[in-house]
Amino acid sequence: MVDKPAETAMSHGALPLALQVRPTWIDRVLVLTVSGDIDALTAPEVIAAFAKHINDGHPNVVVDFAGIEFMSSAGLRALLASVKEARGKGGDLRLASVPGPIDKILARAGADVLLIAAGRDHVGANGRSVGFGSAKSEAFLSLGLLRDREPRVTV
Repeated sequence: MVDKPAETAMSHGALPLALQVRPTWIDRVLVLTVSGDIDALTAPEVIAAFAKHINDGHPNVVVDFAGIEFMSSAGLRALLASVKEARGKGGDLRLASVPGPIDKILARAGADVLLIAAGRDHVGANGRSVGFGSAKSEAFLSLGLLRDREPRVTV
């Protein structure tokens, strides 16, 4: 496991932004806290960071999306590739604390059913999923979900 966040520097206009991926553990589930933007420039870094943990024998992953401010279609492709990688290793990848605008993107693409285990109906005033959508709750829910391999959908 990597102790330091994986960072990718990029710039939008004059402001440099960084994508960060920080690993933590809740029981047997790896929680990757991601912050920054996921776009064409950072999507390969997301795939590489997720694949490293999955291929190191940790295929059960919850990704805390609370710090994501923007995600392009390249980010969606990166997530779907990572889900495929995790499932190929006998695990799964789920999102937690998904911001409202990104949840809409996932829903329109039909990817919300694959990626969000629970909590979409618990949205706070800031537009981010709360309650069962938290990374800790998702990790514990995922323990059962990942064993059962049945998607759990909430509306």
